[in-house]
Formats: sequence, C-alpha cells, structure tokens
Amino acid sequence: MLSLNLVSCLDKIPLIGNDDFCPYTRLEDGNCPGVSNTNTIKVSWDFTDSLAYSFDSNVVDLSSGRAALKELDTTYKGSDFLEGSYLATKYSNELIQMRVDTDATHVNTILPGKSEDLRAYWRFEGDLKDEKGIRNGTSGAPPSYAQGKVGQAASLNSSSYVELESSASRLLNYTISFWYYPGESGTLLHRGRSNGGCHYNPKLTYNDASGKLSFSSSGCSGSGNHGEVNLTRDRWNHIVVTRTDSPATKQTLYLNGVEVLSGSVETNNYGSLKFLLGSNYASSKYPDEMPGGFIDELAVWNLALTEEETLEIYEAQSVFYAEETGLSHAWTPHWNDIEGYWKLDGNYGDSSGKRKHASSSGGVSFTSTSKVGGQAAIFNGVDGKIEPEALDITAWTQLSTCAWYNSSASLINYNRLLSLSHSGGDDLRIYFQNGILHFSVDDGTAYTINDSVISNDGNWHHVCGTFDGSKLSLYRNSLLIDTIPASFNFSSANGDVVIGKKFGGSNFFDGYADDVSIFKVSLTNADITRIYNNQKQKYGANYESPVIDLKSTRNLLSFSGVTDLAYMKELTERSEDITSYSAMSGDLTTDLIAYWPMNEASWSGIKDEIRDQSGNANHAYRTGSVSTQSNGILNRSSGNFGSAANDSIITVSSDVFVPSDNHPISASVWIQPTKIVSTTNTNISNRIITIHKASSAASSFVLGLGNTDKLMVYNDKTSSFFESTNSIALHEWTHVAMVYNGSCFQLFINGNPDGSCHGGGLGVGGSFPMRIGSYDSISYAFKGSIDEVAVWGRAISNNEVKDLYRRAANRIRYQLRVCSDETCSLSPEWKGPGGDGTTYFSELYNRSSANLSSMFTSCGSGGDKICSSQEIYLEGQVMEGGNKFKFTDSLLNNYTPVQARYFQYRVLLEAEENTSCSSEACLPSLSTVIFEASNKYYDVSPSVTANSSVTVTDEIVKVEETVVGSCSVKYQFSKDGVSFYYYSAGTWVAASDDASQANTVSQISSNLKDFISQGPLYMRAYLTGNNGQSCELHEFSITQEGEES
Repeated sequence: MLSLNLVSCLDKIPLIGNDDFCPYTRLEDGNCPGVSNTNTIKVSWDFTDSLAYSFDSNVVDLSSGRAALKELDTTYKGSDFLEGSYLATKYSNELIQMRVDTDATHVNTILPGKSEDLRAYWRFEGDLKDEKGIRNGTSGAPPSYAQGKVGQAASLNSSSYVELESSASRLLNYTISFWYYPGESGTLLHRGRSNGGCHYNPKLTYNDASGKLSFSSSGCSGSGNHGEVNLTRDRWNHIVVTRTDSPATKQTLYLNGVEVLSGSVETNNYGSLKFLLGSNYASSKYPDEMPGGFIDELAVWNLALTEEETLEIYEAQSVFYAEETGLSHAWTPHWNDIEGYWKLDGNYGDSSGKRKHASSSGGVSFTSTSKVGGQAAIFNGVDGKIEPEALDITAWTQLSTCAWYNSSASLINYNRLLSLSHSGGDDLRIYFQNGILHFSVDDGTAYTINDSVISNDGNWHHVCGTFDGSKLSLYRNSLLIDTIPASFNFSSANGDVVIGKKFGGSNFFDGYADDVSIFKVSLTNADITRIYNNQKQKYGANYESPVIDLKSTRNLLSFSGVTDLAYMKELTERSEDITSYSAMSGDLTTDLIAYWPMNEASWSGIKDEIRDQSGNANHAYRTGSVSTQSNGILNRSSGNFGSAANDSIITVSSDVFVPSDNHPISASVWIQPTKIVSTTNTNISNRIITIHKASSAASSFVLGLGNTDKLMVYNDKTSSFFESTNSIALHEWTHVAMVYNGSCFQLFINGNPDGSCHGGGLGVGGSFPMRIGSYDSISYAFKGSIDEVAVWGRAISNNEVKDLYRRAANRIRYQLRVCSDETCSLSPEWKGPGGDGTTYFSELYNRSSANLSSMFTSCGSGGDKICSSQEIYLEGQVMEGGNKFKFTDSLLNNYTPVQARYFQYRVLLEAEENTSCSSEACLPSLSTVIFEASNKYYDVSPSVTANSSVTVTDEIVKVEETVVGSCSVKYQFSKDGVSFYYYSAGTWVAASDDASQANTVSQISSNLKDFISQGPLYMRAYLTGNNGQSCELHEFSITQEGEES
C-alpha cells in the first residue's frame, strides 16, 4: 500500500507570540534559518496489502505491515504429504498410511451410482466367472492366470480365447472397460454382428511390432477405421470402449482415462454373436489371431460412461496395494531389464512382459505355502522341473537372478534351484550341497561362491546371484556373502533355463520356490536390499517425498519421524508413554523386571554376558551351544536354540520374578520354532520360560510349546496344563505373551488374546534361576530362535500387549538422497546411516548419542566409507520418545552434516500378516517428518515487487527505509514495471532479477533523482538475511521536493 504525506514549512512564523517556533535569529524576510520553505511530498510502500506485491510466498511472509523472510520450514506433515509419490500408501487423516483395502477397486465401489447398469463383471480371479453370476465366459483352451492389475489376470496364450455370454453384448448403448498388459500381435476384443467376415462392432487389434492398438468397426453398409493409439509395453494399459445409439451413433475409445479416438458406426449394428476376447469372429473363430498378454477387470455396462467416469475407474484401479509385493514396474530396480519373471502364482506364465512362459513336468505343483503372492511351486526332489522358453542372451554382458526358496530336505546332491545354459551345459547355477547355498558360473573354468551357513532350515530365504562382467556375487536375504573375480561368455543365441533341476542332468530341488526372476544387468546390493525388504513380509509400501528445495545449500543436521506408536523399536529402561507416542497404551517400563533383547555379538558361557536392558541388572548367560544370529525380529541377534540338549539361558533367581504367592506377572517373547517335539497336551517339550519353586529344578510355572502346534502353560500350584486355541506356525516369527493378574492366566498370540483367561494360583518362586529355552539346562530345550524376552511384575493390559507386538510387527524405515536439481534428474542413490542403499534409518537407531558413532567404526575398512547392514552392530541405550538421528553420527556424509539444497526422503512401511486391530491388520502410519537445518531462516535474497507505481512529480530529495533484523535490503527501480535498473559505476544500468544487481538505501539516496525526474516509479526490494537471521522490511519511502511556500 502506498501512503502520501504533505510536509509543510513553518509558513513565515509571526514575530509576536511565536518565538519558540524558531531557535535561531530570524532572517530579514522573517523566515527561520535551517527550515525549508517548500512543501515536500513523501510517498511510501508500507506492505499492509499482500495483493499489492509479487513475491515468493514459500520464502517471504507479507502481512501485518511488513515483508519478512520466512523461517525455514523443514517440518513436513498434513497437506505437505499431498505431494510426492505413493506406492501402496495413501494420505488419509493427515497421515501416510498403507493401502490395503482392495475392495476399493471394485467397479461398484468406484461408481456406486452405476451398479444397476452393470451387466457383467469378470475379475479373472482364477476363473471366468461373471460376478453378476449369470454370464460366465467359456474358452477355447483354458487360459492360465497370473498376477494381474488387481488380484489375478487371465493370460491369453496358445489357443486361449474367452467367449462372453451373448446377452451382455446385445446392447445399443454400452461401455466395455478392462486392463491390458500387451503381448503378441492379434485381435484383442471383437463383438460380432453376424457370421460374415466383415461384420464386427467394435474391433480392437494390437500390433506388437509398432506397439499400436487399432480401433475399428464395420457394418452391412460399410466399415470405419477410427485410428490407432500407442500402448505402453511392459505396463498395464486401461482401455474403455463406449457406444451411444442416440442422438448420434458413435463409438469412443479411452486410454488411461482420456478420450483418444472416436468414430461413427452403423445404427442398430448389433448382432447375435458374443463378445470374443483374444480372437476374431468371421465364419469361425480364429484363435491364431490371439494377441497374447494379460487381461484383467473386464466390466460391461448397458450405457455409455462419461470421460470423467472412465477416469475414476482408471485412477481407483491403477493404485498398488501393500499386499501386492510381487516385482512391479512401479518400484522394482531395473524393471525394464527383467528378461524373465515367473511368479508361480498358480501358473507358469512370465510376468515380465517378455513372454518367456514356462511349462512343467514331473513332480512339481502349486501350494498356498508361498512367500510372495498367493501360491508358490513345490518340487518333489525326484523329477519335478519348470522350463521357460529360452532367453535371447546374445548381447548380454551382465546378469542377475533372484528367487525365494524354502526347504527342509537334506539337499546333499548339488540340488539345482536354477540352471542356465548357453552352450548346452549347466553353465550358470544356483544349487545346494549339504544344505549350503552355492552360486557358480562355468566357461571351462568354474567360479563358485559358497555360503557359510546352512539354509535348508524350513524358512523362506531370498537369494540373488549377480555377474557384472568381471565379478560374481552371491546374496542371501540381501546380505552379501562374497564377491570373486569371474568370467562368463554370453555368446550363445539362446539361454535355456531350468527351475528345480540341473540342465542336461538330474540333481532335482526338493522344496518350495517362489518369485523367480532373471535380469540382463547386475543388480547392486542396494537394489537387492530394496527387493528383499519389499517382499520379506506380508505388507510392503513406500512414499517418496517431492524434491525439497531449501533455496540455497545448507547443512542438514538431523532427522526424525513422528509416529503414534513405537515401530521397529526395542524397549527402553526410561519412561515412555503417551507423551512420547500419542497412541501408546501405557508405560512399559513400569514394573519391568528384566528385558533381554539378545543383541550381543556372541556368547561363550561367561557370567552376565546376556545383558538385561531394564536397568535392573538381571543379567544372564548361556549354557550348551546356544548362539546368537543376525536375523532376529529386531536388531541383529536372537537366541538360536536346539542344537544341543543342554541349550539354555540362565537368568537370576526365580523369586525375583514371583516374590510371593499369586503375584501378578507378565511375559512377552518373540519365537521362531523349527520343531515341536511334544504331541500331547500334558507335556511342554519346547520350553520358552521356566520359573522354579525351590532351590533346585522344580517347575512352578512354564510357558512353552506342545501338543504338536500349541502355545501352552503349566501351573504347578494347581498341577494344570492349558493350551492356546490357535496354532503356532513353524519357521515363522510369532509374538507370544502370557499375563497373570493374580487369579487367572491369559495367553496372547500376535497381539490378540487367545481363548479365555484360565483361573488358577501361582506359587512363589524359589532360588533356582529362571530358565529361558529349557527346563533346567539339561532337558526340554526349545527348538528354534527366541528374541526380545521381557518380564514384568504386574499384569500388563491387553493394549500394552498389542503395543509390544506392533513394536516389531509394524516397521517404518527411512532413506535420504541429495539431488543436484529440482527434478533429481541424475537419480542418485538412496542412502541410509551406513552411507549406501543397504541401510535404513529407523527406531532401531534411536539410541544414546554417545555410542552411535561406534556402530560404524568397523565399517568401510577398505576406505569406501560405506557400512553395509550386516556390518552394523547397534550399541547404546535405547532412548525414550521418537527418533532423532544426528547425521554426524552416521556415514551418510562421513560423520558430517548433509549438505544439500535439493533433497528427497523415502519412507518404507512394513507389516507382518496379522488381524490384531479389531480383526483387521495392524499397520504403521506416519504423521510428521522433521529435518533440522543449520540456519533458522532462509538465507536467500527473495524479491518483493510492487505491482503498482507512485507518480514522481518533483525532484527526489530523500530515500528512507524501516528495517528490523540483522539484515540488509537492496532495491531496484523501474519506470514501466517490466525493466528494472540499479545504480552501478556512476550510472543507472539494466538489472536482472538478482540481489547482486541492486542497491542499498545509502547507495542510491542521492542518485535516485537521476533515474527519474517525473512519471511512474516501480520498486523492487531484496531481503537478505545475515547468517540465517530474520529480515523484515516495514516501510520504504521517497520524499519529493514540492513547490516553494
């Protein structure tokens, strides 16, 4: 806003009665010396109206009569999350949440007002059934089914075509909507009018060579070709065809929610024949014109949908869901370099889009015991094999192959999980010998990497083998086993692949295989970690922020994520409640007697080697050969029991845990059993916890496994056993808990109460130490892994048990990348605290800062300043409250702040399969992401430009500003509001929009009059903070000399 003030002289002050107005001897003319005798005009810009100025509202706040630098906002929450990239995540209730509601993809959910007009809906979930129940399809040869756009899809191959019931096609007005993943050339959709070869309406034909879809129609009086449109290879394309019969007869084609082609058709051109999917109607059906590829979510309405409605379908069905963890173009590294991808979800189709479909023979079938998707292949170890079509590897120089496997067979005969041949031999292979994983290539000289551990343990494992042209590498569960020099020749025209058997021999695999893929590039450790982390649990999703522009390069000091519960976090000895996490049910440190996270690097039977982290110093030690391992449910170690009869962990006196009769007690443990010996309900063979009642071994209370697959409790005071209603799975991590409130025992499995509370008393503990994993260090040893053991001297609540479960079953991880520009065009690597893509920030690192740096001291010994995930040993006291991770405590930028102007953060959300939240899955969510920067304020020099001018009529005699803060303000001026100037080397010159070409008030106070003598004057101000301090401009004014009084 501009203000105008008239400043007058003392107009010839009278001599009598006004002597006080002039402190000097008056001049002969009666005027007072030193006082101007002219009127002056002062005009100013006072910044009361933000609409009167142009400025960047991201860095400037113009309100309350001042233009000010904004504080640097590095807190991201609420509407900030509306931007960014979502994969199986969504923004809801101001949170980043996982997306699991696949019902939202049903067309009646998307368009509820059109449900009465829906004539047929084929979702292809392993069959050709119409969801309406009356128009089921038939096929020439049964199609196979693979992972689709939503659930499963029909795979059109060989002589498979689908004929849809005729009444669905006898419509004058209609809409046909479906998803198509392109395959080979052929007729995609055909609606016949009669059995003549020229009568069809509509017809969609795909040409694989050009990648184009043609759209045409024909009638008795002629035909029309409406045009062609490009489809995207290796992607799902959403296709909609509509027909209207009135007022004009017209067909329209929509691609991905947008109208692309249309044309007129013959009135009443409908016939008795049916819609034909994957073939052509003429005098007969021609399955040889079948196009290949995949079809999903085919719906037919008896009206023409609008473009807006087709867009609604596309947007609702195009999202991914957290349970869809199969490889996908939306997240998989080097997706376009996949040459074969066999999901083994009830069929042997290739889901890479390269159409290297497979066939099977012998003892191989499908099972619901899967790792990714709904099914996996199971091999009998005798004659079962899967053989895809050969790969063209002529131009390859690199290769990667990955798969999930699970076996408890002996695997002692070089059993092949995968074999690839380029010269008629078994040239590249993943195999097992004595249960140990191997990866090898052979070009006359064999190069082989051997794993160091046995993995035929009945658990699912992820394997990747890579060859980068000169080195061979093997990864298990994303951990690099080894890298060796090697050579391999890709000169053959074809690469023959066999899954489950040696090429040209036997050596059959015995066990399960899932999600097998072959890439024509060498994946990095970070790529493999990304795949592993997304697939290793039931639900996987992520969110990528938009590129954040800090306007100048500055230091990022720390990072934190705000969540409602503690996710992926061990217990702490410090108080932690709703002041730390808004949804936390209670303080789990209250009456916590002991907590053994089992994070030690190794055990040897030394007293107090297994540390109690409750703060009560109830330390323990091992007996037998019980060891630690790197794949605990949290952190890097868990107790691995069962290799010796005397495997056990000896804690402290049992009366520490039960100091009196009927004293309340609670226990929480994560277990991964490999075998349950007892098959009766009166014997607990796999002891988890045993509390003794005397000075020698004599059970007072037992929590363990028995009766084949049940969680069981024994109570000596009433000499009673009871067991869980639900079963405990082998080879899977399961959270179990028991709560005794002084009168009854309640069991919990994965956060849910199991059965009713069983009444009974509990006898006081004796001096014989409580055992973990056995009865007395001699018998009843647990078989498997135990982790995160905690015991309380109170009855924790049901919600606290659920919180304990979710601390490990729900997980959030973060990574960061620094970009060179606002689009992150160079796609730099995402990095975690170890300095590369294999590590992730998480609450596991929420530990005392005094010990954080020591996590990484043993890493990067080769000088690469990188610490892979298997090298990090987490130390330090777990801190209460949400995570705040200092970048100076990590290798992200070699123990220094991260320097960035442009950066992105990525959030990965994970959840184990569960129904623990009101019979729905408990899932993690994120409310806020906070970065701490070195300066509080933006240290750029943004401009504030007045949209209107002032009129200069007289000479400018004074220039003034009112500035608050430790800063300087510079100015440019214009006569037309377009071209601005600044004063340089004694003259006014044209300026660019840059603070370096602007002047301070002192620099132009006596020179602005030389720029303009009269006419309109525009002003532009640049606010420049000093060392991140505030800068506020309250007023800028010029004073003009007026007429003489």
